[in-house]
Amino acid sequence: MVDKNFSERIKLAIAVSGKTQAAIAEAIGITPQAVSKQIRKGVMKRENIAKFADATGVSFAWLLSGNGSRHQKDPETVEDLARSLGEQILNSPQEVQDLVLMLLTKYKNDERTGAEVAKAIKALVAQMPG
Repeated sequence: MVDKNFSERIKLAIAVSGKTQAAIAEAIGITPQAVSKQIRKGVMKRENIAKFADATGVSFAWLLSGNGSRHQKDPETVEDLARSLGEQILNSPQEVQDLVLMLLTKYKNDERTGAEVAKAIKALVAQMPG
């Protein structure tokens, strides 16, 4: 039986993430065709649900059940942000790594929250050519 609500949550998570199905599939470690099939059938392996939630930035609990907040908890400090970015940054081009490291260092003792710094970093990375 197809869980249409789960399928809709998958679609919404992809849409709000701003990422392509191919990028999300790569982050999860599956093919884009597998993502399409999971949307169509409304099923996903539990370990892929957690990876999918991380890749799209939605809450695991919301994705699984539809309950609670759709959003993952925002980082409270710049250190929390740095930890949450970890592997994503290591897999980025060197200029992105340098920029993020410079910004994290700059804002380390700033009074901004991790979420505010994350927003600033995302905006700057989005403006980079390439």
